Amino acid sequence: MSNKDAKFAALQVHTKEDVTGHHVNTLLEIISNLRPFLQGGGDESFGTPERDGGVTSSVETTIIKAASRLDDLLDDAARWTCTDSNALHESVMESQEAHRKFLRAQTEATREIQRPATLFKPTLYTNDNLFYAIYGGDGTSSAIIGSGLTPDEALLDFDAAFHRTVEDQTRLALKEPTPTLPLTIKPTKKKKQI
Repeated sequence: MSNKDAKFAALQVHTKEDVTGHHVNTLLEIISNLRPFLQGGGDESFGTPERDGGVTSSVETTIIKAASRLDDLLDDAARWTCTDSNALHESVMESQEAHRKFLRAQTEATREIQRPATLFKPTLYTNDNLFYAIYGGDGTSSAIIGSGLTPDEALLDFDAAFHRTVEDQTRLALKEPTPTLPLTIKPTKKKKQI
């Protein structure tokens, strides 16, 4: 795993609730670890100011500060709501939906690129109110042909021709006679504006 992958894998999103829980646990641990110093630690003379060198008063001060911080956390009503967590969850869900839409569009674009009509770029012709998409040959039975009432239908039928057997293609060609080439839809040239 590369350094970049390791950094990405280690990326975590901490919610306000996670941070609050961590702060509360840290403060409770501080208080718990310092409590034995107030209780004398098993030596009766330890708690006297002459013997402890001021440790007891330092411990008391630290416990008071930790308890004060704990009170501040408990009094901060904003820390105890799910508003931020819900907003984060909603944002993640919106991002996931956008990602799904992107993947669907990407899948559709991939399908479109892989269509025979896109790969082979057949020539479009029109004859007797039908459009023809023709590739190869000279409009005879050796050509691959699709037909339809619109150019899109002709291209879709051209795609379908790649899944037909020779017999099916010939049968369709007999039903709808193949136009003789060249039938051309000439592109119109745009005049340059002066």
